[in-house]
Amino acid sequence: LLAARTRLRARLDDSRLAGAVEFFDKDAFIDNATIGENLLFGRPRDGTLDVHHLGANAYVLKVLGDAGVLERLLEIGYAIAAMTVEMFGGVGSNDERLGRLSLIDPDALPEYQGLLRRVDMAGCTRAAGTDRALLLALAFSMAPAHQRLGLVDDEIRDRILAARRAFADGLPAALRDKVDFFDPGAVNAGITVQCNLLFGRIDRGRGQHRGAVDGLTREVLEEMELCDDIMGLGLDTDAGRSGARLSTAQRQKLALARSLIKKPVLLVVNEALSAVDPDEQDRILAAVLEETTGRGLIWIDRERRGLEAFETVLVMGGGRIVEERSGARPAATEERAGTNLEEVEVLGAMPLLKGLDTATLKLLAYASSRHEFAAGEVLFHRGDGADCAYFIIDGDAEVSFGEGVERQVLAVRTKGTVIGEVALLADTRRVATVMAKTPLTVLCVTRDLFLDLVRRDANLGLAVMGEMASRLAEATGPRSGRAADE
Repeated sequence: LLAARTRLRARLDDSRLAGAVEFFDKDAFIDNATIGENLLFGRPRDGTLDVHHLGANAYVLKVLGDAGVLERLLEIGYAIAAMTVEMFGGVGSNDERLGRLSLIDPDALPEYQGLLRRVDMAGCTRAAGTDRALLLALAFSMAPAHQRLGLVDDEIRDRILAARRAFADGLPAALRDKVDFFDPGAVNAGITVQCNLLFGRIDRGRGQHRGAVDGLTREVLEEMELCDDIMGLGLDTDAGRSGARLSTAQRQKLALARSLIKKPVLLVVNEALSAVDPDEQDRILAAVLEETTGRGLIWIDRERRGLEAFETVLVMGGGRIVEERSGARPAATEERAGTNLEEVEVLGAMPLLKGLDTATLKLLAYASSRHEFAAGEVLFHRGDGADCAYFIIDGDAEVSFGEGVERQVLAVRTKGTVIGEVALLADTRRVATVMAKTPLTVLCVTRDLFLDLVRRDANLGLAVMGEMASRLAEATGPRSGRAADE
């Protein structure tokens, strides 16, 4: 693994993917790691220093106090609790899609609602006992690049780095075997094999490169004949009683794999991947189609791309078939604050989203993925599958048609506009190419996430349909020169 780490790092440094990975650096704050991991610069070996007990450890509290960051972490914990209750308070405990986005288990929300009634923001720094531990657990669980709540500034990063150094320098003997520190010359048992290979984490803000990083990693593993060994590590992992140590998505994928191993004559998959990210769902569907070639497959799911691979597509509504589409399944198929105040303000000013309550806007910003594109980088090409829309937070994007000398710019989309919103409601393909004209920041909202939010606030669906109708009327009007929606 260490030899593969060295080779993979060299490959990344020599490719366009170098910036796609945030490497572990003892002198730098890691935005894609949790605050708890940043403090330890490692992973706890048992429950002594996990996120639920860090806030109750006398040594840790002293280190945080001496670094002047304890009160700030309590305030961060309080802010996370308040935002989470606001955004997810109406979400049922069995809602896997939205529930997995929260740092608080839906079943534990009432406990945090009671905490918020007992402790206000002004008094959270005086919280003690269980309340203080709960607030600190939330703060330690947050990774700034993943839970984009706008709560971690450069001052806090610097103070946590100071606390990291003090923690390691004065670590009592009783705690020295409780932390597995990140070490470039050692394997860390507390993180995934992928993180060990990268000695870092894929940058959430460069998520569009995840597939390329995965592909490069696989190339290195195949060159070093490590694939079978790593597969063995995965299969030998203790999943706990009834898969308790696995995430919901992992349990769903494992159940599907178990069914495929039996090679059934007819396999029925009934919304069995609801907790899996859309991009990964696409890859799994492609693999299932290939594995079941020559046998029967019924795939029940929400409207999504990839359905053209099936011989027949039936659309249900009101308990009956409302549409039937035909295709040709191939013999094999080839291979997706958060509540940042700036993001919420930009979203709230969009005509598409005007009138939505603040909680829905915050949830939309929080649950979507933020991507950065350099000038000249393509978001998508004409003909690509479409399952998401891009909300522009900053910068300009060009909508074009054609290639080379025949390329024509149809429109320029600016801050506060949306690209490709048709994909939120329909299984379609892109009809134009979109490229960043300037450095571009966007929020990517998938169809699945959008439909979940529509169930929470029907006004969102009405707003999108109204905007699409307005664009269609303008694009087909006698004087319109504006491009139709991408």
